[in-house]
Parts: sequence; structure tokens; C-alpha cells
Amino acid sequence: MRELAAQFGQHRSTIGQHLRARGIDTTRRALSPDDVQVAARLYHSGYSILQLADKFEVGNETVRQHLLNAGVVLRPKGRPARSLQ
Repeated sequence: MRELAAQFGQHRSTIGQHLRARGIDTTRRALSPDDVQVAARLYHSGYSILQLADKFEVGNETVRQHLLNAGVVLRPKGRPARSLQ
């Protein structure tokens, strides 16, 4: 829905309302246990939560919660600090 919202300059909830009114299921997909393992490996290899959310077509918070529940220690928010050398 993010792509549609950006394309039409509307909020995601507005797009969702239009889709549901036309009988289109907008329920977000959950991550399977296998997906969570893959997501954890990718996160440890450097993927961001946003990149994982896009890859698995779920929300950022869904990825975050699944990673936390799997015992993954999350990196601090933002970009890594640059070395001043």
C-alpha cells in the first residue's frame, strides 16, 4: 500500500479504505518462523528493519517485534557513526 499511497499522493489509510470498499483484502501478511530466521540472518548481515519490511511485504513494527521475540539485539536507530580518521 505504501507504493500506491506514494503514487497517488494519499495516506496509506485512505488507500486501504478504497481497497477494502472494493472487496480487496488489505490484511498484512505475518512472518513465518522460517521468514523470521531469514530476517534475523539478513539483519545481522546489515539489512535495516525497513529493508526487511519491504522484502517480506510487512510493516516495520512487524519485523521489529519478530526480531525482538527471536532474541535479536537491535542496532541503535539511525546510521552508523562515521570514523573520523
